[in-house]
Amino acid sequence: MLKRKYYLQATVAFDRELVHKLTEQAARQEALTQALAQKKLEADDHRRTLAKVKSAVEKEAQKKRQILASIRQEKESRTRALKELEQAALRLQKMMEELARQAARKPQRAPSGAGLAAMRGKLDWPVKGLVIGGFGKAKHREFSSEVFRNGLEIEAPAGEEIRAVEKGKVVFADRFTGYGKMLIIDHGDRYYTVYAHLADFLKKNGDLVKRGEPVALVGDTDSLAGAKLYFEMRKDGRSIDPSPWFRR
Repeated sequence: MLKRKYYLQATVAFDRELVHKLTEQAARQEALTQALAQKKLEADDHRRTLAKVKSAVEKEAQKKRQILASIRQEKESRTRALKELEQAALRLQKMMEELARQAARKPQRAPSGAGLAAMRGKLDWPVKGLVIGGFGKAKHREFSSEVFRNGLEIEAPAGEEIRAVEKGKVVFADRFTGYGKMLIIDHGDRYYTVYAHLADFLKKNGDLVKRGEPVALVGDTDSLAGAKLYFEMRKDGRSIDPSPWFRR
């Protein structure tokens, strides 16, 4: 009986200890299972976050590619436009040289009065506005490149009247690629003035004009910078700086 009691107690104690160990192991297993589930949730969150970041990066990269393509296209367009402007300037140069040659072949004197040659420092400006581009070598505002400007760019409201700086005769009033609507006045003695980017003409080819008489309206035809007047002075086909000819 005593032996049986002893063995029974030993068996119960062993079973109790075994149950305790199994309970602890089950608790640890449950904790590990919960930790694993938490890690899985965190991993899923990380994957979703990574997917969002990857998508955002791809969208940003696509946006940058589009911006880069747009910049390249704009650069190409501006380069092409600058070349067109240079070609237009060459065409205008050839036309002015031809006008000067035609004038040189026949005796010509300025219209009644001293003519443009004697008006240096006395001319009124052709339009009320702000000079935004001077004569000579300068950095082009639209193209960020160095260009040589043969005249002045005067910013003025669209529709503003443009007046002849001196008496003369209109020898060209038509559209000219690169300069839009353009008007040229012959002042005699092979002096010419050029008015470009016009909205409309108030005088036609062959008309005689007086000093200060309205000849056209400010516009933006073939202009890349809005409404403005492009004004040139020419002598013997060559461009000269108009600035010293105007009153201060």
